[in-house]
Amino acid sequence: MPGFCDMHVHLSQEKSDLFLYLANGITTIRNMAGIQFPALLRLLPGLSFFRHLNLKTEISNGKLTGPDIFNGTRLLDGNPRIFPWPISKKITSVQKVPKLIRKYKSRGYDFIKVYSNLRADVFETIIKQSSKEGMPVGGHVPYAVDLEKAINTGIEFIEHLFGYINTVKPDKNEVAAEDMGRMVGLTVEKGVWNCPTLIAWKRYKNLLCFREFKKLEYLKYLSPLTFGGFIRNSRIHEKKNARVLKKIPNYDYQIIRGYQRLAPLVKMLFDSGALMMTGSDANNPFVVPGYSLHDEFQLLAEAGIPNNDILKMSTCEDAGQG
Repeated sequence: MPGFCDMHVHLSQEKSDLFLYLANGITTIRNMAGIQFPALLRLLPGLSFFRHLNLKTEISNGKLTGPDIFNGTRLLDGNPRIFPWPISKKITSVQKVPKLIRKYKSRGYDFIKVYSNLRADVFETIIKQSSKEGMPVGGHVPYAVDLEKAINTGIEFIEHLFGYINTVKPDKNEVAAEDMGRMVGLTVEKGVWNCPTLIAWKRYKNLLCFREFKKLEYLKYLSPLTFGGFIRNSRIHEKKNARVLKKIPNYDYQIIRGYQRLAPLVKMLFDSGALMMTGSDANNPFVVPGYSLHDEFQLLAEAGIPNNDILKMSTCEDAGQG
């Protein structure tokens, strides 16, 4: 049997995470926010820095044991950007796009990752320039762009089903229920890939009760660094969403309701013949590298996708997209 592909992960600087993928039969991963700090920073004592392009090279050369890595760029976002440096890159000028895309290509990145707060004109320029440079491009459908526009502009892959359903901000660029069938048909027609990451949404819909996830059996295999990051991030989410609930009393209901709408959409995409990948969004809080992809398999099965087709999605079909 071929190895599995986790087509949505976030690599940390912790190399031990790589073994968790292999231990779970995952031989290919798609890193959705590739970070490459300058080599000189390694001279600073007691600090560890992200060098994802180096990880890929070391694995390819046999110097390091791990899954094959496809590195995306930092998140190309607008103003304000959702995540800080170094995870994201704020870009608000269409004039700067060509140079930026050429730079990422020359440095060895495998694809361009677009994010939620991009302006529509910047998004369109990124898509066109990436195509010109032969760089695959995809990610989040920005809030300023509706799904139909994003697909017709040339986005190649969509993460988390953003643009179809927005579980975080349902008032932003969602497809109306009466138009969903047409948008699924357009997805199939244009050959756009989707990576649902249902397990990430399952974790996210329980933002106010992260304590239950501390009981997950496989947490014991995490390094202290990774586990500590999960705990810190969960506390940040708890505080953030407690503030949101004061402003939007039904926010937790919106998250849960949004999650409940994802499985039927996944089944509709599958039944229509849309291209889909398996991905976990690993290294988000309590989305554990390696193990969470098997949780994703279970959720896809519960959504109505046959086991054999889930295996195809995570092997030959994912490999074709990568």
